[in-house]
Amino acid sequence: MGKKKIILGTLLGLAAGAVAGILMAPKSGKETREFLAKKSKGAMKQCKGTVDKCCKAATDYVAKEEDAAKKAIKDAADKVSEKMN
Repeated sequence: MGKKKIILGTLLGLAAGAVAGILMAPKSGKETREFLAKKSKGAMKQCKGTVDKCCKAATDYVAKEEDAAKKAIKDAADKVSEKMN
């Protein structure tokens, strides 16, 4: 089983446990809804921050690899040119 599946399973299990715990808590419906709204806003902010970091890392990685590929293509073209002359 891959690392990604283990991490995903763990996160889903944690989320399911949190939801079950909240729904079974001895609070009124209104209090529970307010609590869930507050927590979900915080979770969304945290997720957005994580997604933004991941997108930046991916963009940086692609740019780096693109530069490396361009260099490799140029080097190969130069070698072909040398052989032709």
